[in-house]
Amino acid sequence: MKRIVFNIALLSAFSAVSAQNASDSTNTASSTDTTIKRNIEVVRDYTPVIKEAGKINTMPELKDVNTKKIDVDYKVWTSTYKPKTDIIPSLDYALASQEENKYSREGFLRLGGGNYKSFLGELYTPIYNSDIALFDFYLKHNSSFGNVTLKKDNYDVLSNDVLSKGLYNDNKARISFLRSIRIREISAFGEFGYNRFNYYGLNSDMIAFSEQNKDKEEPEYKNDDQKNSHLTAALNFRFRSKDYIEQWKYDLQTNWRLLKTHFNVAENTIFTDLAASYRMQESILSLKFQMYNVFVSTPEDGPIDFSNAQNFKNFTVLKFNPYYSFVSEVGRLNLGLKASFGINQGKNTAFSPDITGQVRVIDNIWYVYAGVTGDYKVNTLRSLANENIYLSPDARPEDTYIPLDIYLGTKLNIGKSVNTDIHIGYKIINNQYFYINKSDSTGMKNTFDVVYDKNVGQFNCGAAVNYNFREKVDFSFKIGYNKWSLEKQAEAWMLPAAQIGLGVSYVPTDFLRFNINYDLEAGRKAKLGKDTTVDLKNFNDISLGANYKLMSFLDVFARFNNILNQRSEVWYGYPSQGFNFLLGLTLTF
Repeated sequence: MKRIVFNIALLSAFSAVSAQNASDSTNTASSTDTTIKRNIEVVRDYTPVIKEAGKINTMPELKDVNTKKIDVDYKVWTSTYKPKTDIIPSLDYALASQEENKYSREGFLRLGGGNYKSFLGELYTPIYNSDIALFDFYLKHNSSFGNVTLKKDNYDVLSNDVLSKGLYNDNKARISFLRSIRIREISAFGEFGYNRFNYYGLNSDMIAFSEQNKDKEEPEYKNDDQKNSHLTAALNFRFRSKDYIEQWKYDLQTNWRLLKTHFNVAENTIFTDLAASYRMQESILSLKFQMYNVFVSTPEDGPIDFSNAQNFKNFTVLKFNPYYSFVSEVGRLNLGLKASFGINQGKNTAFSPDITGQVRVIDNIWYVYAGVTGDYKVNTLRSLANENIYLSPDARPEDTYIPLDIYLGTKLNIGKSVNTDIHIGYKIINNQYFYINKSDSTGMKNTFDVVYDKNVGQFNCGAAVNYNFREKVDFSFKIGYNKWSLEKQAEAWMLPAAQIGLGVSYVPTDFLRFNINYDLEAGRKAKLGKDTTVDLKNFNDISLGANYKLMSFLDVFARFNNILNQRSEVWYGYPSQGFNFLLGLTLTF
């Protein structure tokens, strides 16, 4: 009886909040729209990857393709803001696997909405599902249509607070197939995406507009003509052995990926990935091979002149990684080499060692890991679009070469509830790129360019702790620090020197869950023009979430972001939305 009364009260409160939001939207529409806008997740560069209840990740990178049935995760808590540098270690090695949710179903429908005209819709359904085969479909819409406030307190070049439309409309569809053949597996997927957005950030035109309208309290800057879109598509095929067949194990993937922008820049990438291993008595001989074939085209005419654009040409990169592994009860040692060969772009040849290992000091308690390795990173337009959608349409970074990456770390499990990870490392990086605000003879732009430093040293260290108390309270803490040694650039532009992530999840009953998350990035600097350096304010974000199961097939959730109402920036000139919320429900079937 108490549970029924609680459900009725919760639904009444939910309806009241929704009605109030609708009323606010009507009042706003009838007058000058003075609402602020960015997105539901205020820790991104205005990319509203909404931190809703149990966001499903169905867009894996090629090596992480998993077309198996998606289990619905009812937790509001999702991962913290992804750092732009890898200074915070992962605890996946030390942590136990997550327990399967007893309320999960075959498919789900999730709907949500919030203030500042934000909407979420997700649908996942298996079309055919059996013990040996799966054919499924996934669809997602994620959008925001309101205004972002650029405040005079943050930008002293403005005469008053200015509203700028921060449109973001992201849509994805994916269909996948999986078929098991004894200990082999065949899978494939096709996906399509369309993301439309505005360049809503600070630029010279907005500064002039602010001066012309300095008598108005919050004039709205019209930026409808400052927009871009990313159309993406992909086809992927994978054939692998689940385990060793006699002495062999293999995994072959190949896919085609497309990115086309509003300015008719198109990039087609054919990516092939092969991993093969031959097992012997106490050792394994392995080879990883990757091939990038990238084809880029630019328009002959249009609003942007691509005649002087760099790196917009077709190229091929081959990457080889042979290594020999010694495996014992004490640990594992990998001895290998990484080699890359570029054709028509990047380095003709690039080599780095690949020596990694881990030692089990005390079984299930204490581990030590270390490595002397490196890498060659192929920077495609599609990968950069995921990193910074406000990159100038005529900019494309060169590839990055890491000849040496040295690290040492230890993982300690204390009992069954505390896991720790501490590491320290140093990298030598050739052709490291950094984002800077673009400018020309007409003034500051609201897009970003890239600058390079040919020889960079990067010292990094970090620690992580996870504590679980009786499956009721889960506490996680991560901290990282970066120190750059630069040859050409004065600073590691836009990158943080220190990061902190804190999360607490509390489950008082089987039907209710609360979460709180805090993220900090400090020590970031931006470059404007040739000689101007700006200190970015520390990035602070506190978010709170709750999830309640009304019935076995129905959940309601709420997410409150940027509780401190900070105007934080991931990229200079692009402030986040203020306090915002998302309310919704999830139906499972």
